[in-house]
This record gives sequence, C-alpha cells and structure tokens, in this order.
Amino acid sequence: MIMYDLIKASFDQNSNARKILLETGNSIITHIQDKGKWGKDFPIILMDLRNIYSVKDNNQSLFHLSNNQNLEAVNNRFNEELDDLKSGRLKSNEMLHLGKPLEILRASGLKNGEITITQRVLRDHLKSHNLTMEDLKGLAKAIQTPMLVYN
Repeated sequence: MIMYDLIKASFDQNSNARKILLETGNSIITHIQDKGKWGKDFPIILMDLRNIYSVKDNNQSLFHLSNNQNLEAVNNRFNEELDDLKSGRLKSNEMLHLGKPLEILRASGLKNGEITITQRVLRDHLKSHNLTMEDLKGLAKAIQTPMLVYN
C-alpha cells in the first residue's frame, strides 16, 4: 500500500516522530477528524508501525502480547484444545480459546476480551469449509497477525 510505505518512510527518517509514536504505548490510536477511509486506516497503520518499531527498538519478541500473555503459549493452548476436541477429551461445554486481540484487531472493532469459539461453531465451519482440525493448528497466532482487516 502506497500510503503505508509513505508513512513508514516518514517515521524512518524522523526519529523524534518515531519516539513520540512509541510513547503512545499500548493506547488505541484514533483519527476521528476523518470520517472516511483514512479515519479507519490511518490509526491502523500507525499502530502497526508502532508495533514494528517497538520490536525493533526493544529487541522484543513480536509475539509478546500487551496483556503479558505470550502468543506462543496462547497458540499452544489452542492447539492442545484442538487435540483434546479431536480425541474426545474436551468436555462438551468447554470452549476453545484464541487469546485476547492485539491493538490492530481492537482498532477494527473487536472488544478487548478473550476470543473463544464453541465446539459446535468450530465443527460447523470445519464441515462447511471442508477443513480438518489439523488445518486450524496455529490459528491463535494467525489471527493476531492479520494481513488485512476490513468490515
């Protein structure tokens, strides 16, 4: 995306602006002045760049969540729940857990709470999309690093 590249180039060339962006911490960035496309896209670009610069500047793991959950641990838990579901060890009332959404997902409207899926919904979607449980391994990590978010 051209606008993403331009904004990134601007921050790459201006360390003071990058420092100010990083100082926003885990806050959700908004751009309420613009009611159109950039009112939604601009904050997402800024938060994405902030995450990239934060990782680069702090030499932290990209998959360390702001709520102190490690994405690898969340992903492993989901994969284990899938295995338990497949083998019949998961109780019928238990849900599968996908972790809490990162900022980019919250900025697109997802509430800041645990993302869960019921066994019934999961099985229905597996069947309707001709997928296996093995196809869903790694889903908890994949949804936290979207290539595109749209309504």
